[in-house]
Amino acid sequence: MFRGENSAFASKDYVSEEATQPSVAFVGSSLSFSDQIIRIANIEFEGVAFKRYDTIADFRTSKAAQGNLIAVIVEEALAGQLGDLLEMFQEPEATCQVVLGYRDAKLAVSVFQKLSGQGDQCEVSYLPMGLQFDIWLSVLRLLLCGGKFIPVEMVADMSGGPEDSLRIAHADAGLSELTEREREVLALVSEGKPNKTIATELDLSEHTIKLHIHHVINKLGVRNRTEAAILFLGGGRAA
Repeated sequence: MFRGENSAFASKDYVSEEATQPSVAFVGSSLSFSDQIIRIANIEFEGVAFKRYDTIADFRTSKAAQGNLIAVIVEEALAGQLGDLLEMFQEPEATCQVVLGYRDAKLAVSVFQKLSGQGDQCEVSYLPMGLQFDIWLSVLRLLLCGGKFIPVEMVADMSGGPEDSLRIAHADAGLSELTEREREVLALVSEGKPNKTIATELDLSEHTIKLHIHHVINKLGVRNRTEAAILFLGGGRAA
């Protein structure tokens, strides 16, 4: 996805530096996060400012690091510095997501396993850069809404035995049991939309939307709407 673009946007700054504006920082080279990706993200997520920084040091000294930051998405080449970022956002009131944007699944798995060994497996989310574009946008939207995303390859080798395998199988089978309306609701949940917005789009009451989500969670055997969204997006497993 978005490989080898040499667009005219390389020297342009698409975002406002105002500290009050929600922002997302991509940290890495333009080969990992092209100017086209930054431009499209700014268009797709109106009101959120996206900007790229070459290094974590550049990001640390930026106004964005001190502002209303939603997420920091780091390229895989900088995976060894994820610990430094986690320390930046370890305060209880911190709401910024630390995300690894990757193409090398084996490297991402090794990062997940290392964090798991430290008891920090849920501290980092993962953004596969090779996804189909509409799915990639849905995962990004989920992350910006505070949800966690851990693809299946992260946990495939670390399942908790027969009980865990049964829970995963039940969740996968449950997707086929959803009604058409439940799938519509889940699709909108997966886009990070709140119940009120979903109710308006489907011309239903918020109470009805809550019931549909309750039924979806029960059928999938998951713990919450975020886990349900991860399963719906495909390839995800709840941590």
